[in-house]
Amino acid sequence: MKSHGLYWGIGLIALGVLLILDTLGLLPFDLSGLILPLLLILAGIWVIWGLARPRPATAATPLRVPLDGADTLKLKVRHGAGRLRIDSSGDDPSLLTAEFGVSAHSDVERQGQSLAVRLRPADDWFFLSAPWSWQRGALPDWSIHLPTACSVELDLQTGASEAAVDLAGIRLAGLRFETGASSTEIELPMPQGSVPVRLKGGAGAIRLTLSPKAEARVTPRADLGTITLEPNHFTRQGPDHLTANFAHSDNRYEIDVSVVAGSVDVSRRTS
Repeated sequence: MKSHGLYWGIGLIALGVLLILDTLGLLPFDLSGLILPLLLILAGIWVIWGLARPRPATAATPLRVPLDGADTLKLKVRHGAGRLRIDSSGDDPSLLTAEFGVSAHSDVERQGQSLAVRLRPADDWFFLSAPWSWQRGALPDWSIHLPTACSVELDLQTGASEAAVDLAGIRLAGLRFETGASSTEIELPMPQGSVPVRLKGGAGAIRLTLSPKAEARVTPRADLGTITLEPNHFTRQGPDHLTANFAHSDNRYEIDVSVVAGSVDVSRRTS
């Protein structure tokens, strides 16, 4: 049993007993005005104890998922705060591998010729159940290495994180990225066919870089945020921004960008 869960249970039981005694008039004082201060004091003691107590170092948990003949990998990543790195630096082109700084949960399902993998923190209540885990050393630090022997569909969701997504060498079939207050860098490979990309930012900063000869149409939507497109590579046509040969290319990106209060920068490498 996790210690923080045990202490919360004991505290709630004790508070319930006191409320019953107060209702029956068996307490020599009025408890109703003391409930909120008591809860705040108990929560403060719990957090301080969690921060002060010694904790063993958390070893990285490895993941190895073979494609086993699948021609498409559909990868969903739910990552809160911390660091996230995604690339194609694995040793085996037919293997999805990952290392996690803290425990993570993985679901793997084969759907015909597709392999669906979902990664998320092992504790869905990570921030509520362990406030002392907000320290930098205890936050999720994930490194994910994508296979290059199949096409890849990515669905990424991050919170207050630092993310580096280098997709060079990947056969990208689609990308959906949603983030909160994060700092994110995404590098796209040369597209094969028409590839949809959906970016949704909150209060963070996203930098999206296209490969040198990639053609793209960018549809920006910003509330209080800013979206910057490199003027040397994009020409505005109505609500969209297009690279020079977009209309004549079969291999291109359809990029939809929306941002609430952060910033998105879209550019294309020159070499």
